[in-house]
Amino acid sequence: MFKWDPWARAHINPPIVVGHEFCGEVVEVGSEVTQVKVGDFVSAESHITCQTCAQCRTGNGHICKNTRIIGVGRDGCWAEYIAMPEFNLWLNPPDMPVEIASLQENFGNAVHTALATDVTARKVPVSGCGPVGLMTIAVCKAAGARQIFATDISPIACAWHCAWARTRLTMSAKPTR
Repeated sequence: MFKWDPWARAHINPPIVVGHEFCGEVVEVGSEVTQVKVGDFVSAESHITCQTCAQCRTGNGHICKNTRIIGVGRDGCWAEYIAMPEFNLWLNPPDMPVEIASLQENFGNAVHTALATDVTARKVPVSGCGPVGLMTIAVCKAAGARQIFATDISPIACAWHCAWARTRLTMSAKPTR
């Protein structure tokens, strides 16, 4: 964690293995697993929901109050092995590059966010030029946004943005490091 703030103190119990975007090969499955098999190349949704609360039982697992995030609320994918529930995995084509397979969850977040409304011919603000922000900018461009305005407080993220996205950039505030 970059800053050990109140959120971090409430959600992270060190020592912990970090990392939550990944892909990998299934090396073992439990006796009740039916959707993946040993040798499958998979990616994962890093938010593990309880599947038993009212939100999960009514199709609203995205707001499950018992969500655990790998690499935050439990050991993450930088471990040699990680156990994941079957419902959090999806199969990848065997020839998909790991550079793409490992970022599918992030890209999915960018697509979901960018397409939550019709951006065609609109001016679109994007707050943050980290990996998901840059992917969101790309999705907005592909969806026909007329103009994209990106903001960030990190000079490093701004440099990435300026070199890659070629959209108007505004520094939100002076970094306080």
